[in-house]
Amino acid sequence: MRWIYFFLLPFFIFFLNSFVLDPLGAYDAYPNLDISMHLFGGMSIAVMGALFLNHWKNLRLYKAHWLISALFLICFVSLFAVLWEWYEFIFFHTSQGDFEDTMADFFFGILGGAVVALITQWRR
Repeated sequence: MRWIYFFLLPFFIFFLNSFVLDPLGAYDAYPNLDISMHLFGGMSIAVMGALFLNHWKNLRLYKAHWLISALFLICFVSLFAVLWEWYEFIFFHTSQGDFEDTMADFFFGILGGAVVALITQWRR
């Protein structure tokens, strides 16, 4: 049951975004805040994935080269980035930005995930 705590950081980022920053109009007041939140969101998803990988390694359910684990985490974050953009489109499509905004969201989300993936998985 310890794995339930793995969801805390992504849930916190989601809660902060959906129930604090967006309702207060923070994204309108600080347009670059969106970039930071996508970066932190990608990082939180990568931390969650790294915690799961570590948990599975401890249970001897998973064993792979660190580079494969890092690539898995980047793909994991990419999936969540796509799901997040779908969420934004479905619930906020009237206030959505353009294609460039979506691509920047993907880039910064995946960049945050890649940084965490390489930090957590790199073995010397």
